[in-house]
Order: sequence, then structure tokens, then C-alpha cells
Amino acid sequence: MGQVLQISSLCSRTVDKQRHIKNFYDRLVKRGYSHSDLLPLLEKAATNAEAFICKSEEDKAREKRQKDEDSSSSSSKRIFLHLKYHPNDPKSSAINQFSCTRGIKFCYTNNTLLHTMIQPMLPGGGQQIG
Repeated sequence: MGQVLQISSLCSRTVDKQRHIKNFYDRLVKRGYSHSDLLPLLEKAATNAEAFICKSEEDKAREKRQKDEDSSSSSSKRIFLHLKYHPNDPKSSAINQFSCTRGIKFCYTNNTLLHTMIQPMLPGGGQQIG
């Protein structure tokens, strides 16, 4: 979680870091995330943030170059769909679940263009919406 890294970078006192991370946690809980999901993620993010802060600038630059090289090779395989929102379309979580089982990842997925792919998932027995 990048927010934990930002908090760790900006706060020099442990008490301040803990207070800001707690506020961040509280905001996520208010948005509906569960304690059992958040706690391991925040603990790992705090550990990663401290490890990152302790790295030398050369190590950070080397890792960034490696990450950029890796992402440039995989980005040629990505297809981004920027589609218009419609309130009757299936939820993006349902589309993502459907696509993940087939090895497909979607970024923006709400449009009638996808209806032919997801007919079985639609409410009402797969009737066309829109």
C-alpha cells in the first residue's frame, strides 16, 4: 500500500506514523473493508515501507529500472478497455471474477460491448441489458 510508504516517509516519529496509519485503517474500515483483511496487508505494507526507506538510492534506482523493464515487456500484451458506464450493467467484480477464471484481466469493464461475453452472469437469466 503506497499510502503506508508515504506516511512512513513523511513521519520521523514512530508515534506519528502509528497515528496516521491508524487513521488510514479507520477510513478503510468505514469504506467497508474488514479488519481481518486489512491487518495483514497493513502489517506487510509497514514492513515493506521500512525496508524500502532503509535501501540506498542506488538499490532503489536499480530496482526501478528492473521494474520498468519488466513492465514494458508485459505492457505490450495488455488491452485496456475504457468503456462508458451504464447503471444496469453487471458489477465490475462479477466481470473480473468471470474473466480471472479465464486468464483475462479487465480494467474498465462496464459497457454493452461485453454483454455477449457475460450473458450467463447477467440478472434475469442472461437477458440482454441496454
